[in-house]
Amino acid sequence: MGQAAIYTLARVSAIGTLVVVDPEDISLSNLQRYVLTTDGDVGSSKCSLAARALRGSRIASVCRDCSWGDAALTADGPVESVCTAVDTEAVRIAIQAGLPRRIYNAWTQPADLGWSRHESFGNAPCLACLYWPNRSRPSQHELIAQAIHQAELRVLAYLTHSLPVGQPLQAEQIPRLPNMPIPPDSAAWVERSLLADIVHSLQIPAGDIDHWRGKQLSDLYREGICGGALVRSQVGFVSNEMAVPLAHQSVLAGVMLAAQLLIASSPELSSFRPTAIEARLNVLAGLPQFAPRPRQRTNGCICGDPDFVSVYHAKWPG
Repeated sequence: MGQAAIYTLARVSAIGTLVVVDPEDISLSNLQRYVLTTDGDVGSSKCSLAARALRGSRIASVCRDCSWGDAALTADGPVESVCTAVDTEAVRIAIQAGLPRRIYNAWTQPADLGWSRHESFGNAPCLACLYWPNRSRPSQHELIAQAIHQAELRVLAYLTHSLPVGQPLQAEQIPRLPNMPIPPDSAAWVERSLLADIVHSLQIPAGDIDHWRGKQLSDLYREGICGGALVRSQVGFVSNEMAVPLAHQSVLAGVMLAAQLLIASSPELSSFRPTAIEARLNVLAGLPQFAPRPRQRTNGCICGDPDFVSVYHAKWPG
C-alpha cells in the first residue's frame, strides 16, 4: 500500500515533503506485491526505494529507517499528517496515540479494501476506533502456532530466544510455564529444527526451504506464510486479518490512500467528500458499489479519554 501511494504521489502535481518511515529491507517475497521494486532491489531499504520513486517529482523525501514511536520521528517537531499503510492493528492504535493532527488510513482484507480519514480527534471517530479490541484476541505466538501447525510452547521458545528456524531447540530453552504444559513429543524439539517440521506439516517442497534456514520465526511467518513466499495458498493457513486474495488489491488501496491525502489538501476537492469518514470496496463483487460506510466512535477508545483529548488540543490549537 505504501509503495502504491508513493507511486501515485510521484505522478501528480503535488508539492511538499514526505517522510517515509520503514525499518525493513526489501525481501524476495515483496517483489510480487510492490510497484516500485525490480529484481535487483532485494536487500535494499524500503525507504531508499521511496526516495528513488520521488526523484524528479516536486515532492521532497526524507527517509527514516526506524519504527513508529522512535525518537527520530519527532526530532523535527510534531507530526502533522500521517498516511498509514501498516500491517497490524496494534501499530495503527500506537500511531493514533502519538496524536498527529490528521491521519489517512488504508487496509486490505480477504473480501475488500478500505480507506478512512481522521481529522478531528475527540469529535469524530479516530483511527484507533476502527481497531479498538472488543474481544480477547490471540497473541502473536498463538497466531503463528496455528498458522504453522506447531505447539504454542515451541513457537514461544523460538520467539523468546530469537532462534533461527533451521536450528533445533536446546532443552533449557523450552519455557516452563504453569499454564502451558510441555507436550509429550517435546523431546523431538531438540533433535529436529522447527523448519523441518513446518515443511512436513505444511507439505512444502524441500527445495523451497534453503532460503529460510537462517531466518527467525517472525520473519518466516510474515514473509513466508502471510506473504505467500513459502506457502503458495496461504489463505488456509493464516488469519483473515493477514490474508488478501488478489495481488493488485494492496496497490489499489495505496492509490486510494494517496487520493485521500490529495483531496484533503485541496479546498476545491475536499468540499465534495462524503460525510462518512470510511469507505470500502469489495474487490470480488461487481460494480457499481456504494463505497462510503457510516462509522461511530468506539466506546472505551482513547479519543474518549480526557487526557488524550486535552493533549491533542494543546498540541493542535484551533
